[in-house]
Amino acid sequence: MKELAPQQRRHSVAKKTKNKTTKKLLEATPKKLHREPTKKKIAKHVLSKLATPSDANEVDKNLTFDVSDLIRAEEGQSREFHLEVSEDFDPKDFTLKSDISTDVIFMKTEHGISVQLENFTYDINTSCCRCLKVYVQKMAIPEANRIFLFLRPKDITDIEDIYTTDLKRMEVDLRNMFRQEILLHFDAFPVCSPSCRGLCPVCGKDLNKAKCGHNPVEQVDNPHAQEESVLPFQGLKNMIRSKK
Repeated sequence: MKELAPQQRRHSVAKKTKNKTTKKLLEATPKKLHREPTKKKIAKHVLSKLATPSDANEVDKNLTFDVSDLIRAEEGQSREFHLEVSEDFDPKDFTLKSDISTDVIFMKTEHGISVQLENFTYDINTSCCRCLKVYVQKMAIPEANRIFLFLRPKDITDIEDIYTTDLKRMEVDLRNMFRQEILLHFDAFPVCSPSCRGLCPVCGKDLNKAKCGHNPVEQVDNPHAQEESVLPFQGLKNMIRSKK
C-alpha cells in the first residue's frame, strides 16, 4: 500500500477529527429547559418544553434560543411557543414603535432546524409618500419560514440568505431573520391616510392643513416654456432650504 505523504496524513487526521466533533455535538445531552410553550396543538407532532432565550439579561440575546432537545430528536419533531419581545435593530434601517409579537414553531428536519413564524406583528415608523409626515404604521406578516442548517454549504452566493444552527452552543439566533422580514415587508408607497392630499407642487404647503390657492399646473404647447414654468418639486425644494 502506498504510504501517504506527511501533509496528506495531517489532512486525513484533521478531517476525521472534525467529523467526530460534529457527531459528538449532534449526540450531546441537551441543556436543561426552562419554559413551557403555549398549549396550542400541532397536528401529528408531540409538544415538549422549549428553552427561553439563552441570556434574557442581554438585549442582543433576546432572540437566541436553545434547541439542544430538537437536535437530538427525531426528524419531524417540533416545538411551539408565543413570543413577545422588544428588540433594538439598527435605527438606520427602521425604528420599531412596539414589541414584536409572533407564534414561533421550531421543527427538526434532515438538514437543520426549520423556523416558522405566524401572525408576525409590530408597529413601525414610516414616512408618508404624499405629505412626508412620519406616522406609526401597524404591520402584520401572516407567515415566514427559514431553515437553520446544521452545516454551512460550500458554495454560497449570498451570505444573507444562509442561516445556520450554532452546534457548539446548540442555539439558533432569530435576530437576522426578524430583521430581514421587516425590511422585505416595507410598504412601497405608504400613506398616512387614503384621503391624504399631500404637498402643493408649487409652494410645498401641506394641503391637509389648508389650501394654498395655487391652481393645478396647466400644460403649455411650447416644451421649452413648459420646462421653465413647470417645476413640480420647486415648492418642496424651497421648503427644505428654509428649514436649513
